[in-house]
Amino acid sequence: MKTETFFWIIIGIFGLIAFLGLILILQDKEKTGKKLVKLSGFFIVFIFFFFINAPRTRYYSLYSEQKFWKEYGLPQIDSCMYLDYLNKDKISYLSWCKDSVLHFRKSIEYDIFDIYSIEDVFMNRKESKTLTYYFIKPNILRDSSLIVTINNDTISKMEGDLILKDWRLYRRAYHVNFNIY
Repeated sequence: MKTETFFWIIIGIFGLIAFLGLILILQDKEKTGKKLVKLSGFFIVFIFFFFINAPRTRYYSLYSEQKFWKEYGLPQIDSCMYLDYLNKDKISYLSWCKDSVLHFRKSIEYDIFDIYSIEDVFMNRKESKTLTYYFIKPNILRDSSLIVTINNDTISKMEGDLILKDWRLYRRAYHVNFNIY
């Protein structure tokens, strides 16, 4: 679950508590109802303010991204890729190579505070196959997961890495070092 989704659920729960407080006020339990409405209203405003002002903007750093990918054993971008799209919620790299076998795209999706997911797409146009690695970064609300698919069939990471070796992309995908300081 994304942190953003969790905050919306919490706001919804406090909204229901405030609604319960309004019902209690209508049933002549004014003191309890007013306390529930005030408390819920305070928490809704606090969470919403926190949610709106969360530090979503970040500085782009290829070096720190490479360290993160290496730490979790994820494919790196290679020398044939360029930064295609960058905003506060998503970064996308595309390949400019016209090879028949290539690391086609790398997309990084951000949550409120950190990376949410990373998707790597490898293509073999000769065989009409697409290999996808989809990684979800762990935090307090979710566990880490890595889903590897080839043409929509789920396989293990080891099988995916063997396919990358067959396609001669493994070294480029895992051993790129730009020496950026």
